[in-house]
Amino acid sequence: MTISTEIKTLKQAKRYFISMGCSGFHMMRENPLRFNEYKALDIDPNIESEWIKEEFENKIKNFNTIPTNEYGHLLRSLDSMIERKEFYLEKLLELVMKMQDEIPYNQIEYVLSIIIGNNGTKSKGGLIQKSYDLKRIDLANKFYAQTKLFLKKAEENSITLTFVRGNLIDVIDYYSIEESKDFIIELSR
Repeated sequence: MTISTEIKTLKQAKRYFISMGCSGFHMMRENPLRFNEYKALDIDPNIESEWIKEEFENKIKNFNTIPTNEYGHLLRSLDSMIERKEFYLEKLLELVMKMQDEIPYNQIEYVLSIIIGNNGTKSKGGLIQKSYDLKRIDLANKFYAQTKLFLKKAEENSITLTFVRGNLIDVIDYYSIEESKDFIIELSR
């Protein structure tokens, strides 16, 4: 679906919605006229939720077909489209776990910035925060464990992650995550 195609049908609306990353913000920013046509169809939010889930599941299903140097982009794309529901976070955790073995070193910081977050707040807005927001401490702990594995891999390969490490210190502090003083000191170096 191109921006120049007028949106008159639900089928066109769906294609446009998906092409804009399932984001009303992107639709409005890219072409206010198309966004107004889309909004004029008065699409039920439940239908949009179905479209999001369908697109999310398609991207997850096709994970094995993407180049490893696009892992961060894929995770960011999925993170930005999801609704705050446990289903999505559970699937993203599974995806992050699959990435562990094959992730190229240049993707570690990108993936960590999505898990930890970097939105300027003390909680950072990443997948850890989203898990806490849903009262899924178990998921938050699992994302945190994955974070530590990525950090270890980065350390073993002399990859500097100063910004990510600082954000992780904020998240540990904000959520009172139990962690050794030695680990916190090591993060702050």
